[in-house]
Amino acid sequence: MANTLTALIPTIMTEGLEVLRESCATLSAVNTGYSAAAKEVGDTITIPIPVAQTAAAVTPSNTPPSNTDTTPTTVTIALDKWKETNFQMSNKDELEISKGNFVNSQASESIRGLANKIDADLLATSYSDAGVYNHIGTAGTTPFANEATFQTNWQKGARKLLRQGLARFGPDISVVMDEDAEGNLASLAQFTDADRRGDAEGMIEGNLGRKIGANWLVNQNTPTFTGGTLTDGSSKAALVNGAVSAAATTMAIDASSLSGTLVDGDVFTVAGVTGYFMVTNGTLTASGNAIAAVNFTPAAPTGGFADNAAVTFAGDHVVNLAFHRNAFALAFAPIQDTGNVTNTKLQESIVDPISGITLRMTISEEHYQTTWRWDVLYGVQCVRPVMACRILG
Repeated sequence: MANTLTALIPTIMTEGLEVLRESCATLSAVNTGYSAAAKEVGDTITIPIPVAQTAAAVTPSNTPPSNTDTTPTTVTIALDKWKETNFQMSNKDELEISKGNFVNSQASESIRGLANKIDADLLATSYSDAGVYNHIGTAGTTPFANEATFQTNWQKGARKLLRQGLARFGPDISVVMDEDAEGNLASLAQFTDADRRGDAEGMIEGNLGRKIGANWLVNQNTPTFTGGTLTDGSSKAALVNGAVSAAATTMAIDASSLSGTLVDGDVFTVAGVTGYFMVTNGTLTASGNAIAAVNFTPAAPTGGFADNAAVTFAGDHVVNLAFHRNAFALAFAPIQDTGNVTNTKLQESIVDPISGITLRMTISEEHYQTTWRWDVLYGVQCVRPVMACRILG
């Protein structure tokens, strides 16, 4: 390919990375430290999850105690998402860029489209079958409406649940929220008043920044979870049908009148039981005022669920998230080059040191124009759900 196109690559990649960093608030808040050699779509990366250990008393003896083996659990991330965007430039556009006059605006939108897709896929893992079951707040009601609800939703709610999940507090704790939740926070004195937040950033720039143990990040891609339509005639609730033993992960439910469905990601609480739970076995439809087998996570705690205990499911809600960086994993891999791209003249990969995204650029020469393609291979997974909490909106 002509030397002019080769010279354009650093300019286009620099522009792309700048846009990428603007669009990756959530991406930068999760663990992207899982790298891999060149892979193909469908390959996997295995992540070890360490096992908690308990200290034991030391008893001096001539015979040392036997070693106790520890077997870490593992989580597998499938590199099953291969996405691409593209943009075209005419010969005239390329000449203008080579002179330093402008950078094609469509190049920026192209990379922003990739970042938004990765971000959306990552956030969607929060309500997948291995997603986040801890939840606080009221479905359908934007959180943080006043100082009292801020304390309930965060300080006495999600923050407490993260601590119970052994999340280490510090710069790795973030809250990602939609614009409505951000609007409520931006009206609270602890985020705007310099004497309460410790600086004037909130008043001057409107940035929430880091406050009360978390990085507060607004994200326009924050999803809304649409749950099942289950109803007992008045609310999304039912009764446990038959006692559920400790460590069980399946229950039956019924009610005098029960209809509708449950879906993956529906979260619930059980009367008399400490903890939060999530449905994991796809769409279930009530029949004969009952559902025979609802799979859930985590397993029932000590004491299980009592027969006829009330089960309350959360309604549809915006999935604002509080989490530790290690709750989610985002893995990228360079794509193996097959050499089968039609009219390809140049192909180059780059790893962004901030977001960890591995991007590939492919340049194809066409009729009086050039097509530039970005593509990326990645996988997403919620690996430690106990270190995350939905703040319902």
